Amino acid sequence: MSERRAHPRVRGPFEGWWDGMVRQEGRIVDLSIGGCYIESLQHPAAGEHVIVSIALEAGQIQIPAEAMYGESTRGFAVRFLDLPAALMDVLRAEVDRRMRGSAREGSA
Repeated sequence: MSERRAHPRVRGPFEGWWDGMVRQEGRIVDLSIGGCYIESLQHPAAGEHVIVSIALEAGQIQIPAEAMYGESTRGFAVRFLDLPAALMDVLRAEVDRRMRGSAREGSA
């Protein structure tokens, strides 16, 4: 199976929530600058626009996103929409920091 992701991703967990019609708790388990996967008992329909809030080392950020697909009661994937440059920089720094940390752990 070929890799469909356009951006490197890092494993969480990251604490956060998502807000569609109602605010829901969720745990971000997979994160890239293009989107994330959220573990949640509830999930929005594919194509629905939501706000994803993620707790990062730099602080809590809110990102507009579109639900891509859901997996029963396991969770769902989103792609980020119209990410402002400042948020892109924060997200990129977090992904880079975690990737460097993973590389060090793998070489130990």
